[in-house]
Amino acid sequence: MLTDRAWRCRIRKHLEGMRRPEARPHGEGPRIYASWLERLNMELCHDAAVIAMSEFMDGLCSLKYDAALEVGCGDGRVTRDLLLGRFGQVELFDPCLVAFEQVMASMALNWQVMRIEQAAMESFEWHAEYSLIVLRWCIGYPADEDLVAFLRAAKERLMPCGRRTTRNSVPQSFILVLDNLLEAGQQPFEDEGQTIRGQGQIEQLFMMAGLRIHMQSERIRLHPRFMKVMMWALY
Repeated sequence: MLTDRAWRCRIRKHLEGMRRPEARPHGEGPRIYASWLERLNMELCHDAAVIAMSEFMDGLCSLKYDAALEVGCGDGRVTRDLLLGRFGQVELFDPCLVAFEQVMASMALNWQVMRIEQAAMESFEWHAEYSLIVLRWCIGYPADEDLVAFLRAAKERLMPCGRRTTRNSVPQSFILVLDNLLEAGQQPFEDEGQTIRGQGQIEQLFMMAGLRIHMQSERIRLHPRFMKVMMWALY
């Protein structure tokens, strides 16, 4: 889990990496500088998301730290910087071959990582139960009906201790979602293959999947250059 000191070190590492000659693309001028800056901004935004998720999880006082699944894991930073420090077992998958190969190279020998798979949300095969299922910046890729089907299946794969058995019982297993939100008045649109939805649309899909909201964050902007995001803990 990233501490404040680790966060500052990560920023310094990104800046140093950008300055290395071998890290610079060929050519000069404002266009090249803009590409470096965009890379740095993306890295900082992703790291800010990990810190925000860590703080959000601290508020889930009833969460059991048994097994976790990271959906659309990308380079695996949520698993590496957050989940491995809290959960005894972790599984992760991503549809991108490059991401899959990166995660395999860095985590395949970690004894806590039980499964790494290249799969899309629509084709993922469930084999276990989890106390936390994490979806970070990935609910925009499936169509509405495919997302609802995935969330229904995810709900069934929450560990039994996480399912509320009576009206007054407290869930101990959750689906944690972090994703972009439309600004007020904006219409849904596609961005790099993802559909960006409004809060009401997203929560309607949660309801269609039979999920309830246990806790949600405020709308937050992780980086001045990017859209606001929101987090939900569902059961």
